[in-house]
Formats: sequence, C-alpha cells, structure tokens
Amino acid sequence: MAAHVLFVCTGNICRSPLAEHLARRRWDRDDIVVLSAGTHGQPGLPATSTMVAAGREIGIDLRCHRSRDITTVAQPDIAFCMEEHQIAAVRARFPAMDPDRVRLLDSVGIPDPYGMTLDRYRFTALRIQTAVDALDIEGWLQPISDV
Repeated sequence: MAAHVLFVCTGNICRSPLAEHLARRRWDRDDIVVLSAGTHGQPGLPATSTMVAAGREIGIDLRCHRSRDITTVAQPDIAFCMEEHQIAAVRARFPAMDPDRVRLLDSVGIPDPYGMTLDRYRFTALRIQTAVDALDIEGWLQPISDV
C-alpha cells in the first residue's frame, strides 16, 4: 500500500504545487503518492505565471498544474504545510489524523510570495526545494492505517 503525502498552502497555486512536483521528482517511487492542496483553494486554477517561471529555473514544469481545495482530497498519511495556520486547517479537515503527522515543511514556515516579484518567488522556490530535499521520508512511508 502506498503512503500518501500532502503538501498544503493557501491557494494551491504557488508553494504547495512546487513542493508536490519537487517531491515527485525526488521520490519517483510506486510506494509514495504525492499531492498538494490549498486551505482556501479555488479548484481548477493554474499555478501563477511567476511560480511557473521560478519553477522552470529549477527544472520543474508547473504549466499543467490545476489547483485543488483540501476538502477534495482524502486523508493523507502525512501533511507538510507552509504556515502554522494551515496546520490548524488540516487538523480540522482530518480530525482522525495523528497530529504529529501534520507539520511545517521547514522549521519556521514559508511565507506566501503571491503578488510579489520574481525574485521573491525564486527565493521561495529555493526554500521549498531545500526543505523538500531535507525531508527524510523513509520514517513516514508506512501508511497510518498500518501503524
């Protein structure tokens, strides 16, 4: 059975799509399913053009991404959020989920670059890439139903 990993941001048009695609590239395995969603996502929107540009610079193609809201996804085995308020939203959406399996992607959170400059998106993209690269997913591979 595959482990389900969810990356969460607010609109699912900047940070979490990039994290999803970086993780898919890094963990190209059959035993891991990676998705992203937004706590206030409007389903079907593309990634912002600025995040598409920043992603392209680090080898990620977000042109086909379409946003989804957290209410449209099944409970993951682990969720990585960009900000603290998203942790609360994930825990509210999935009350049966182990609270230790809902955490920030990095130790301090990754602010939303929405509406900012390409340089800010580049900085955000590099922070997300560094955080995803630092994840030790092996300890989280066993789905929660098997724990």
